[in-house]
Amino acid sequence: MEDKQKSTINEMHLLLGVSLIFLYKLYTKFTIWWRVWIGVPAHQYWLLGIGFIVLNAVLFFGWKKMFKLRDQNLKKQKVLGKTDDAVYCGETEDKKP
Repeated sequence: MEDKQKSTINEMHLLLGVSLIFLYKLYTKFTIWWRVWIGVPAHQYWLLGIGFIVLNAVLFFGWKKMFKLRDQNLKKQKVLGKTDDAVYCGETEDKKP
C-alpha cells in the first residue's frame, strides 16, 4: 500500500515539474510576443482605449452597487431606527412584544 502511495506522489512531483517547465516556456514566448506587439503605437492606443472602457464599466457598476446598498441600509435604518414613527421588531427588555 505504501509503495502505491509513494509512486503516486513521485508521479505528481514529476507532473508538477514538467508542467512548471511548460508554463515557463509559454511565459517566455508570450513576453517576446508582447514586447513586439506593444511596440507598435497603434496597439498602445487600442490597449489604452480598451483599458479606459473597462475601467469606466467597473466604476459605473460599482457606483450603482454602492448606491443600491446605501438605499437598502437607509431603508433598514428607517424601519429599525429608534424614532417616534419607527417599527419595532422583537421584544422589549420587559419581554413584551
